[in-house]
Amino acid sequence: MLRFAPLLLLGLAACAPPPVSAPQGQRLIVTQPPADEVACRADEFQGLMGLSSDDLLEIEILGPVRVIRPNQAVTLEFIANRLNIELSSEDIVIRVYCG
Repeated sequence: MLRFAPLLLLGLAACAPPPVSAPQGQRLIVTQPPADEVACRADEFQGLMGLSSDDLLEIEILGPVRVIRPNQAVTLEFIANRLNIELSSEDIVIRVYCG
């Protein structure tokens, strides 16, 4: 079993993307996106607190949005630009946050 390990590693290395390099004589510059494009701006949506889920249907929010109901299973990955809207058992917005 272990004698095939080098072949497996060689095969995995062949699948890896090629390294990024700059054209000869030039520098490669990698930049981060501006902070305002990464954050979901939850502070701007705090006015949603207390609204019903029916009221949310009339509001247009650009970007990824996740509405979370009580006892609903949700994934735990953090997505910085996703706006999470948490509802109470009465379908009232009780929390607005990024993630």
